[in-house]
Amino acid sequence: MAELSFTIIEEREESMISPTGYSKPTSRKAHFLTPSVNPSQGPNFVLPSLPIPTKPTIPDVQKLPLKVLYRGRRYPQKNWKDWVNSLHSKHQSTWKKAGIYEAILSSTYQVLRYNELVLGVADKWCPKTNSFIFRWGEATITLEDMMVLGGYSVLGESVKKLLKTNEMLEMEDNLIEVHRQLSPARHYVWMDYFMGTGHKLEHEAFLSLWLSRYVFPASLYDNVGKNLFLIAIRLARGIRIALAPAVLATIYQDLRLLKGKIDATRLMTKKDKGDSSVLDLWAPFQLVQVWIWERFPALRPTPNLIKHGEPRVARWHKVKRSNIEKVRLLIDYARDSFQWRPYAAGLMNWLSPKFYRDKEEWVSVGPNMDKELESFALCLRASELVGLEYIEQYLPHRVAMQFGMDQDIPSCVPRFNMSHITAWRNYSRLISDTNLYIPHRLFESDVTKRYMKWWNQSMSPKTYAVKGSMKRPRLQTTLPQSSKRHKEVNDVVKGSNFKDPEMYNKNRSARLRMVSDGKPSSGTHSQYLPSVTPRGGMVREEKLLSKTLSKVVGGSQRVTEVANDRRARITVNSVNSVVTIKVHDEDRRSHSTTSKPKQKLEVRIRKLEKVLVGLKAEYINRFGKQPKMECSSDP
Repeated sequence: MAELSFTIIEEREESMISPTGYSKPTSRKAHFLTPSVNPSQGPNFVLPSLPIPTKPTIPDVQKLPLKVLYRGRRYPQKNWKDWVNSLHSKHQSTWKKAGIYEAILSSTYQVLRYNELVLGVADKWCPKTNSFIFRWGEATITLEDMMVLGGYSVLGESVKKLLKTNEMLEMEDNLIEVHRQLSPARHYVWMDYFMGTGHKLEHEAFLSLWLSRYVFPASLYDNVGKNLFLIAIRLARGIRIALAPAVLATIYQDLRLLKGKIDATRLMTKKDKGDSSVLDLWAPFQLVQVWIWERFPALRPTPNLIKHGEPRVARWHKVKRSNIEKVRLLIDYARDSFQWRPYAAGLMNWLSPKFYRDKEEWVSVGPNMDKELESFALCLRASELVGLEYIEQYLPHRVAMQFGMDQDIPSCVPRFNMSHITAWRNYSRLISDTNLYIPHRLFESDVTKRYMKWWNQSMSPKTYAVKGSMKRPRLQTTLPQSSKRHKEVNDVVKGSNFKDPEMYNKNRSARLRMVSDGKPSSGTHSQYLPSVTPRGGMVREEKLLSKTLSKVVGGSQRVTEVANDRRARITVNSVNSVVTIKVHDEDRRSHSTTSKPKQKLEVRIRKLEKVLVGLKAEYINRFGKQPKMECSSDP
């Protein structure tokens, strides 16, 4: 099969629109990751399909009879940090040369487990595209995440390279002999044997344990893997190995297994539902959890302040937060708060990579290209990921906004996974671009009009997708039907997004200001929560206190509705966690509810009361006290 020949980035004039759908289309020069659908293709061209799962029979994945054991999530051993520190001064230059310096430091930090987050996001995984299909957009874990969060290199030799020198073979035999003597070579036994002894193989033994426990945990739980000795020996000599694609391949594979198990458990018959399914996963899922925290502000705890020289994962060392019961709900309403480029924002004491720049520019591609920029180029290019056991497809052009690029309809990419040699040749092929585009680190990406149309058409037939999920404004100004009106009220109650101040980015703030005709204005005020008036009225914005912004995920609500109202107006004010909802008798010109039976109004009131109960429980869970309540029927 012929190698891929397309360039990484394509620049062209296009009609672009915000992914939130709050802005009007604007024609401008845009930058896309390839391959994307060619706009010049004929009218008979069939667009690629977006694989969307149907509505789950049991929406809450946490209620499934499924037990997942994340065996690849290993905490640092006792004295592990001491061993790292003892070898640091002597071998840090070798670790940097091999591209594992930050990865080794990261293994000394502990990310506490919040498995319900991982399970809730994994339910959105699509094995066909190796991405999460949220109802508001597509995202995935990328090579960039492996570099920044894991500290692994995307450059270097393959983990499957079989080239061995006589010296390497001799050292491998010596390590195998020690492994045989200590059999079973448990992690703590291995550490006790080598740590601080000055043994001629101490460095290789140290790296063997690091690979076995923190990088490629194996099914032989807590044992040092003999299959990793050659990798450790090569790393100990400063040979750079591309660990990032290998680790990402294991994560993709285990997300595939987890999603398959979730779907299979949902399809279990009533007869089998009493039995709990068990799934063992061996990928380092702490990276998945940290990915979630970096990108979903509503799901994260308060991060630590990084000290100078610490890796990015130090932000999440032993941080705690209360359990979140409605993970699915928060994910579904994360469109405006999702952080597409969390690492591009400034972070005190963290040395960001060179490809996060304060101006956009084109850089030359060639043999003397900076290694960090070359790494960024590989993050942008569709390829095959070669792991120790698996080959997975990498499709960054589906999530171009995660790299500061614009998004067009992604084309299909052929596979090159006949063997690990073929796959590695595909991954390590020369960059065909003459120049590489580096976006401004705070650039706000858009999507093409045809992408917006394609996404909405792909999502709309699915029973779980909300009508207009990509383009609907935060609040509707007209509520013509009882069922729609109730849903939009729920959108207000459930979907209010409060930005995390630390990650607040003016260029990604939600566009919430709306005028009377339902069109958005140019203002961007994420510190405001809108209130709605009926048709012909203006939408007010009530300013929230900064304390509320940093602490409150959802306020407490109380709704009083008059059975004979002609038009409802709902105002939500949140100051110091005090929430008021006002219902007014209004204009008869709009679609009235008087034609609706009293019973339907009562049903809607009961549903809203259920929402109130859930929000009160969340408030008590977070703040340990009853919320203050105000209810008014005054104009």
